[in-house]
Amino acid sequence: MTDSIQKLLSDLESERRLEILYACESGSRAWGFHSPDSDYDIRFIYRRPVKDCYLVTSGSDTIEIPIKDDLDPGGWELRKALGLLAKSNGALIEWLHSPIVYRANEEFLKEMRELARDNLSRRGLANHYRGMAHRVVETGLKEESPSGKAYLYAVRATLAAQHVIETGTPPPVEFSDLLHYLIPEDREAVDFLLEWKKTAGEKDSPERMSTIDRFVKELLEQFGRICDQLPKDPPSQDPFNEMLHRWTLWP
Repeated sequence: MTDSIQKLLSDLESERRLEILYACESGSRAWGFHSPDSDYDIRFIYRRPVKDCYLVTSGSDTIEIPIKDDLDPGGWELRKALGLLAKSNGALIEWLHSPIVYRANEEFLKEMRELARDNLSRRGLANHYRGMAHRVVETGLKEESPSGKAYLYAVRATLAAQHVIETGTPPPVEFSDLLHYLIPEDREAVDFLLEWKKTAGEKDSPERMSTIDRFVKELLEQFGRICDQLPKDPPSQDPFNEMLHRWTLWP
């Protein structure tokens, strides 16, 4: 599959006249609890020559490609990625710290990680994960028999929010590195779910897990009060603009 992913990235570069600065795996495979039938969520940041970026028909700053052969690729142009990073976009920050990297300009990746770390909005990033968990609770966990995937998404987002609130740093991408926040009873339920998920399909259900329902609900209510008290601290746009200028592909 790695060869197929590398070919896909190379074909994108040649067909669309762009350079991929960074590409990684996102979602459940990066988090460490994918199902046997999970797709490969390939995410990337790219740049184009500046003369192609400033045309009246310059097109989109996003690439979305239909899933084919279990490959689900999508990416953001450099300017869009930096604009989102200035808002402490949680999805992008996770890309930058993915344990599965398919392609990387190492200097670019180093600078992006430093930019994310030095300009992090604790309130913005904590609210990102709190909102993600809340959406899963209000959709997937409202089902009579919630899927194991929905439960794990809710737990991970909740623990990621807790990490951001307590440390002021981006959460670990790998789910196992967040489990120390759980008390023994809750950890036992999550460990059972992780073991069950190893052989389950994307839509399979372990049936209702009241222990997880309880602690996710309690934590989200608590985090809502905490996040409202965190300072609004929008960063200066200058370092993001400076990086955009450094990494724009001039003729």
